[in-house]
Amino acid sequence: TLSLEERARIANDADVDLYFSVHCNSASNTAAKGWECYIISKGGRAEILANKIRAKIFLNTSLPLKDRGIKTASYYVLRYTDAPAVLVENAFLSNSDDRNNILKSDINLNYLATCYSEAILELLDIEIKTKPEETDSFNWALTVLEANGVITGPEYWKNNKDKVQYLEQLIINMANYIEKNK
Repeated sequence: TLSLEERARIANDADVDLYFSVHCNSASNTAAKGWECYIISKGGRAEILANKIRAKIFLNTSLPLKDRGIKTASYYVLRYTDAPAVLVENAFLSNSDDRNNILKSDINLNYLATCYSEAILELLDIEIKTKPEETDSFNWALTVLEANGVITGPEYWKNNKDKVQYLEQLIINMANYIEKNK
């Protein structure tokens, strides 16, 4: 429900190191399908992250997702966010194959969330050292992310976890990745 201006302002006011925006695509042409990623321009940290994400996602050749590539665009949040900004479109809601095989599949959505988490943490130079115990605690995950400088505080995430589908799982996956790679 936040405007594009508010999204960019919040990121800029928080002085974030990275802006990452996750979406589901839609088109009047119901044959349009697949994953794509947008950055403002080639040659920076946003492109590095986009390439890391893409490589992780399409390493799994059994994932029924078309690779539409990494593209440049002048979207508001890409243009007006001070930090490197990446916007991903997971699949097309308007395509029945994408909707049923990707967007309604907890396994495939978890896979995408894991790819995003791992790529972001690699970009932040968090190294793999040990394997963590499995956990599903959102509050534990927020504590880990805050302690490692990934977020500045848990309040925003606690207040918005029910507004964004799979946000809680993404946070937990990132914390597990950090703990696994210490």
